[in-house]
Amino acid sequence: MAIKDQCLQCVHFTSGICGTTNSMPLYDQMSCNLYKKIGISLEKTTTEITNVSSASNVSQPTKRGKQSMFANPFSFEGRIRRSEYWISFIIAYLYAIMVGFFVGVTNGGMGMVYLFLIPDYWFLWAQGAKRCHDRDNTGWYQIIPFYVLWMLFGDGDAYENSYGVDPKGREMIS
Repeated sequence: MAIKDQCLQCVHFTSGICGTTNSMPLYDQMSCNLYKKIGISLEKTTTEITNVSSASNVSQPTKRGKQSMFANPFSFEGRIRRSEYWISFIIAYLYAIMVGFFVGVTNGGMGMVYLFLIPDYWFLWAQGAKRCHDRDNTGWYQIIPFYVLWMLFGDGDAYENSYGVDPKGREMIS
Protein backbone atom coordinates (compact mmCIF):
# COMPACT_ATOMS: atom_id res chain seq x y z
CA MET A 1 0.00 0.00 0.00
CA ALA A 2 1.32 3.43 -0.86
CA ILE A 3 1.92 5.97 1.87
CA LYS A 4 -0.78 8.21 0.38
CA ASP A 5 -3.42 5.52 0.98
CA GLN A 6 -2.04 4.86 4.45
CA CYS A 7 -2.16 8.56 5.36
CA LEU A 8 -5.82 8.74 4.40
CA GLN A 9 -6.57 6.05 7.00
CA CYS A 10 -4.35 7.51 9.74
CA VAL A 11 -5.99 9.18 12.73
CA HIS A 12 -3.36 11.95 12.57
CA PHE A 13 -4.23 12.90 8.99
CA THR A 14 -6.79 15.71 8.76
CA SER A 15 -7.43 18.18 5.96
CA GLY A 16 -4.36 17.04 4.01
CA ILE A 17 -1.99 17.68 6.94
CA CYS A 18 -0.15 15.05 8.99
CA GLY A 19 -0.73 15.79 12.67
CA THR A 20 2.64 14.38 13.72
CA THR A 21 4.76 16.51 11.41
CA ASN A 22 2.32 19.44 10.96
CA SER A 23 2.95 19.39 7.23
CA MET A 24 1.72 17.72 4.10
CA PRO A 25 3.12 14.18 3.82
CA LEU A 26 5.82 13.42 1.30
CA TYR A 27 4.19 10.81 -0.87
CA ASP A 28 7.48 9.79 -2.45
CA GLN A 29 8.70 8.34 0.84
CA MET A 30 8.14 4.67 1.53
CA SER A 31 7.21 4.76 5.22
CA CYS A 32 5.95 6.86 8.09
CA ASN A 33 7.98 6.86 11.31
CA LEU A 34 4.91 6.22 13.48
CA TYR A 35 3.98 3.16 11.46
CA LYS A 36 7.55 1.89 11.31
CA LYS A 37 7.80 2.20 15.10
CA ILE A 38 5.15 -0.45 15.66
CA GLY A 39 6.17 -2.58 12.69
CA ILE A 40 3.52 -1.74 10.11
CA SER A 41 4.77 -1.95 6.56
CA LEU A 42 3.22 0.61 4.24
CA GLU A 43 3.68 -1.76 1.33
CA LYS A 44 0.96 -4.04 2.69
CA THR A 45 -2.67 -3.59 3.64
CA THR A 46 -3.49 -1.96 6.96
CA THR A 47 -4.35 -5.29 8.57
CA GLU A 48 -1.08 -6.96 7.66
CA ILE A 49 1.74 -6.41 10.07
CA THR A 50 5.33 -7.18 9.34
CA ASN A 51 7.19 -9.54 11.58
CA VAL A 52 9.02 -7.56 14.20
CA SER A 53 11.99 -9.13 15.90
CA SER A 54 11.34 -10.32 19.43
CA ALA A 55 14.19 -8.14 20.67
CA SER A 56 12.18 -4.98 20.02
CA ASN A 57 9.45 -5.88 22.56
CA VAL A 58 6.76 -4.47 20.26
CA SER A 59 3.50 -6.34 20.20
CA GLN A 60 1.09 -6.26 17.33
CA PRO A 61 -1.63 -3.63 17.60
CA THR A 62 -5.12 -4.88 18.29
CA LYS A 63 -8.36 -3.34 19.53
CA ARG A 64 -7.75 -2.46 23.17
CA GLY A 65 -9.55 -0.26 25.65
CA LYS A 66 -8.19 1.85 28.44
CA GLN A 67 -6.35 0.00 31.16
CA SER A 68 -7.67 0.18 34.70
CA MET A 69 -5.87 2.22 37.33
CA PHE A 70 -3.62 0.41 39.78
CA ALA A 71 -3.92 -2.91 37.97
CA ASN A 72 -0.40 -3.93 39.10
CA PRO A 73 0.84 -1.20 41.46
CA PHE A 74 4.02 -3.01 42.56
CA SER A 75 5.04 -4.23 39.10
CA PHE A 76 7.74 -2.53 37.05
CA GLU A 77 6.17 -3.60 33.71
CA GLY A 78 3.86 -1.56 31.51
CA ARG A 79 2.79 2.07 31.35
CA ILE A 80 0.64 4.40 33.45
CA ARG A 81 -0.96 7.79 32.90
CA ARG A 82 -0.15 11.04 34.66
CA SER A 83 -3.30 10.86 36.78
CA GLU A 84 -2.31 7.48 38.20
CA TYR A 85 1.19 8.80 38.90
CA TRP A 86 -0.22 11.83 40.75
CA ILE A 87 -2.54 9.62 42.81
CA SER A 88 0.41 7.32 43.56
CA PHE A 89 2.32 10.26 45.00
CA ILE A 90 -0.63 11.21 47.20
CA ILE A 91 -1.11 7.62 48.41
CA ALA A 92 2.62 7.24 49.19
CA TYR A 93 2.66 10.53 51.09
CA LEU A 94 -0.40 9.61 53.16
CA TYR A 95 1.05 6.17 53.89
CA ALA A 96 4.32 7.74 55.08
CA ILE A 97 2.41 10.09 57.39
CA MET A 98 0.42 7.16 58.82
CA VAL A 99 3.58 5.12 59.39
CA GLY A 100 5.23 8.06 61.15
CA PHE A 101 2.17 8.61 63.31
CA PHE A 102 1.76 4.96 64.35
CA VAL A 103 5.45 4.43 64.99
CA GLY A 104 5.50 7.63 67.02
CA VAL A 105 2.46 6.58 69.08
CA THR A 106 3.99 3.18 69.81
CA ASN A 107 7.37 4.73 70.72
CA GLY A 108 9.11 2.81 67.94
CA GLY A 109 12.54 3.75 66.68
CA MET A 110 13.64 5.18 63.33
CA GLY A 111 14.62 1.69 62.21
CA MET A 112 10.99 0.67 62.53
CA VAL A 113 9.92 3.64 60.37
CA TYR A 114 12.34 2.66 57.62
CA LEU A 115 11.17 -0.95 57.79
CA PHE A 116 7.54 0.03 57.30
CA LEU A 117 8.44 2.45 54.48
CA ILE A 118 9.99 -0.29 52.30
CA PRO A 119 6.64 -1.08 50.59
CA ASP A 120 6.12 2.66 50.05
CA TYR A 121 9.48 3.02 48.33
CA TRP A 122 8.85 -0.07 46.22
CA PHE A 123 5.44 1.30 45.20
CA LEU A 124 6.90 4.70 44.24
CA TRP A 125 9.79 3.19 42.26
CA ALA A 126 7.43 0.82 40.39
CA GLN A 127 4.96 3.57 39.54
CA GLY A 128 7.85 5.85 38.51
CA ALA A 129 9.29 3.18 36.23
CA LYS A 130 5.92 2.70 34.55
CA ARG A 131 5.56 6.47 34.12
CA CYS A 132 9.02 6.56 32.51
CA HIS A 133 7.87 3.75 30.22
CA ASP A 134 4.87 5.88 29.19
CA ARG A 135 7.37 8.44 27.95
CA ASP A 136 9.32 5.64 26.14
CA ASN A 137 12.26 5.82 28.53
CA THR A 138 13.80 3.23 30.79
CA GLY A 139 12.78 3.28 34.47
CA TRP A 140 16.27 4.44 35.43
CA TYR A 141 15.39 7.91 34.14
CA GLN A 142 13.56 8.59 37.40
CA ILE A 143 16.87 8.98 39.24
CA ILE A 144 17.69 12.03 37.11
CA PRO A 145 17.25 15.13 39.29
CA PHE A 146 13.94 16.94 38.65
CA TYR A 147 12.84 14.35 36.07
CA VAL A 148 9.93 13.61 38.38
CA LEU A 149 8.50 17.01 37.41
CA TRP A 150 8.64 15.99 33.75
CA MET A 151 6.84 12.76 34.63
CA LEU A 152 4.19 14.63 36.65
CA PHE A 153 3.41 17.25 34.02
CA GLY A 154 4.58 15.86 30.65
CA ASP A 155 2.26 13.87 28.41
CA GLY A 156 3.14 10.28 27.57
CA ASP A 157 3.72 8.81 24.13
CA ALA A 158 0.64 8.49 22.00
CA TYR A 159 -0.08 4.95 20.85
CA GLU A 160 1.92 1.84 21.51
CA ASN A 161 5.61 2.19 22.28
CA SER A 162 8.37 -0.29 23.10
CA TYR A 163 7.06 -0.70 26.68
CA GLY A 164 3.45 -1.54 25.90
CA VAL A 165 0.11 -0.25 24.77
CA ASP A 166 -1.11 3.29 25.35
CA PRO A 167 -2.87 3.46 28.74
CA LYS A 168 -5.33 5.97 27.27
CA GLY A 169 -6.47 3.37 24.74
CA ARG A 170 -5.47 5.42 21.67
CA GLU A 171 -4.78 3.40 18.53
CA MET A 172 -2.74 4.27 15.48
CA ILE A 173 -5.06 2.72 12.92
CA SER A 174 -8.64 3.96 12.90
